[in-house]
Amino acid sequence: MNDDFEEGASLAFEPEEAIAAYLDDIEDLEAAAALRRKVVRGQSIASLLGLEYAISAHHYGYISESETGRAPIVPATSVKPDPDLVNTAVKVTLEKFYVESYPGIGRHTILLEVLGRNQAGSEAEDLRFTSVVEANDRDSVAIAGIPLFVGLRVPPDGIAFKGRTIGLRSSGDAMIVDALKSGAFQSGMKLLGHVQPVIPQFVQLAAGVTAGLAKRRLNKQIQTFQLGLDFSDQSTAPSLRLGAYVVVQAPDDGSWSWSDWIYDFDRSNVVHAETGNQAPYNTMVFRISKSHVETPASATRSDDQDKARPARRRSTKSMPA
Repeated sequence: MNDDFEEGASLAFEPEEAIAAYLDDIEDLEAAAALRRKVVRGQSIASLLGLEYAISAHHYGYISESETGRAPIVPATSVKPDPDLVNTAVKVTLEKFYVESYPGIGRHTILLEVLGRNQAGSEAEDLRFTSVVEANDRDSVAIAGIPLFVGLRVPPDGIAFKGRTIGLRSSGDAMIVDALKSGAFQSGMKLLGHVQPVIPQFVQLAAGVTAGLAKRRLNKQIQTFQLGLDFSDQSTAPSLRLGAYVVVQAPDDGSWSWSDWIYDFDRSNVVHAETGNQAPYNTMVFRISKSHVETPASATRSDDQDKARPARRRSTKSMPA
């Protein structure tokens, strides 16, 4: 799958002076000064300074489908795959997006993109969910189960997603941002069992719009993550089964352990198992559930417009490159 997600383009991979200069540009002067006068180097200092967005690593956890209340979170690599999901249709939703810290002061406008691939009969179609959300530091985006992909067909080698966020700080983006907040983008992609000619057009449109936003000087990529879910028994790769997958932007220095954290369904937050304190990191929760949509339509067209038309054959590879 072709994509323009470059991990190295995230703010966390830039030199500290470049990060401080960017913070100056967006008038987050206090954070810029704190970064310049620090005496300790490494990702851990980012948390101490309240600059969680300057952490480059992500950790992946799993919550069982049957869990409620105060649910344990286990490493996604420890999950046993469910081979019964092969050739079934699933729904992927964004259940939670908690912002601990993003660059800039005041309310953050964040572009969220998630890439995937659907197996439509003997062919495959690339998918791209794109939307704009807003949140303050130490607050959650106002969502409750945003559908990303509905009716996603699971091939024998599993499914995979790539995601990224971009902090939007450049002026002159208001019209584009408003368009990305519209229902066509917010409602997710509803998939049929055959290739839909409208989907490549929609994907290309979204890719062009977001590529333009990403090039603006004050717009900065903050997070990139990749979640490949297959049916392998190898302990180094996350496995696919129904439930929720948690993505946390936290240091990869040994300080993060899933055994210390649970998911509190009453608070809809990842919290410390003993203290109950909110996890102090940017966090997303994606849920994979069975899709019950029998005759879904494209998110950009009405049902009577979604007629199957011949499409040229493309690769059946199911995992993003």
